[in-house]
Amino acid sequence: MRKGRDRPFLNLVSSLFVQDKLPILLGLLILIVLAGHAVWLAERSTARQATTFSRTYFPGVFEGMYWALVTASTIGYGDKVPHRWSGRLVAAIVIIISLPLFGFFIAQLSSDLTMQQLRTSIHGPEDLPGKRVAVVQGSTSAEYARQLGAFLSAYNQVEECYEALLTGMVDAVVYDAPNLLYYAKNQGKGQVAVVGKLFASQDYAFAVRQGNPLRKQLNLAIVRLSDSGEAKGIRAKWFGN
Repeated sequence: MRKGRDRPFLNLVSSLFVQDKLPILLGLLILIVLAGHAVWLAERSTARQATTFSRTYFPGVFEGMYWALVTASTIGYGDKVPHRWSGRLVAAIVIIISLPLFGFFIAQLSSDLTMQQLRTSIHGPEDLPGKRVAVVQGSTSAEYARQLGAFLSAYNQVEECYEALLTGMVDAVVYDAPNLLYYAKNQGKGQVAVVGKLFASQDYAFAVRQGNPLRKQLNLAIVRLSDSGEAKGIRAKWFGN
């Protein structure tokens, strides 16, 4: 993650597009569009009778969607009011359907806002849901972050992920621990920090041909480095403590 203050408003906006909220958001948008068309068809002005809705499709349908939005949100300014019985019937249906859906959506937003205020920064994988996370396209890290419910930005190279983090386009980068530790110790020193525990552990190895004498030499060298404690010094040199 990037050192410094978090961005709760941007995190709140990005949390709208996580998997569990998308159906609600899309449902509201579809409802507003359909209701806008229905009330315009029922209430549009005619040559004999002028109403608060334009006679032509544009801007009439936008006036209908505006009415549907303020009705669903219970604001109801009163500047657009159905007068015909057909329009009133549409209004009743929209209110019955939209109020529970809109109320549930607002409750979800309020919950997210509260959580954003409580979480001022990212401390580990448990804080990634709803956050903007940079990943390398096709990596195991990308799949892990997706399962957590993070809002992903995929890049071809990890260097692009770092750039996105430094410029504030994302809140965190999820990738292989050695790569992240090296960057935080060197190019990103003082600007980024590696937080949280190691997850989804994977082994690294030297690959040699079967029967290659280097295999035994490498194994012995690794054992000696581990037993002498020199391996810890090498790790601290390149990755930090």
